[in-house]
Amino acid sequence: MAYMAIKFFTVSSIKPVVAHLTLSIGNHLAASNKVLWLVSGGSSAAIAAGTAKSIDSEGLENIRNLSVSLIDERFGPVGHNDSNWQQLNKAGFKIKGAQMLPVLKNVSLVQTAKDYAQFIEKALKEHNYILGLVGIGADGHTLGIKPDSPATKSRGLICAYEWDDYVRLTLAPQAIKKFDEIVAYATGEEKHWVLDDLDKPISPKQQPAQYLKTARKLTVYNDYKGTPL
Repeated sequence: MAYMAIKFFTVSSIKPVVAHLTLSIGNHLAASNKVLWLVSGGSSAAIAAGTAKSIDSEGLENIRNLSVSLIDERFGPVGHNDSNWQQLNKAGFKIKGAQMLPVLKNVSLVQTAKDYAQFIEKALKEHNYILGLVGIGADGHTLGIKPDSPATKSRGLICAYEWDDYVRLTLAPQAIKKFDEIVAYATGEEKHWVLDDLDKPISPKQQPAQYLKTARKLTVYNDYKGTPL
């Protein structure tokens, strides 16, 4: 598995992360690229919402060429409390003029997974720049890929599976390879060991955060290691 070098930056707020995402999206829209921005909930929800507000305030050109959806979701009815999209909505995640595309549609898990897979396959082909915003868990998981879960064995672009916390829908490792850029955010002492391990050749099935290194560019903002910002 080929890995790219990782850039680590130490931050004390989310402002540098928001600035990074806004600049990346803005530059690619200005170049008339069609941008697909995939986000998660949890610890990165505030960053996604802050970036959305920044994009609106900047008045980026070609905003119609920006499509926004989820990199993972927790299955259930539209708007349920644990939904990543619902968390983002509560945080104020809206971008005027962009295509905002949720995953849940009040259909069965099988149908939701099928629709999600078809959407991702089409979107990856139709967009010129694929950007992801992800978190990293204290257990080494990222996206909705839990250690030793069915998602680590998936050969498709997405995986739907039931775990001990949620019924999860997530992009699978094969999809991560398609990303032009991934921005990860991980803070908290309980995650420091995972950040140290990112530089090591550890099995991604045991520590899914390792899969992030298969993207073309990976930047990790954290409170522990790297260049201070």
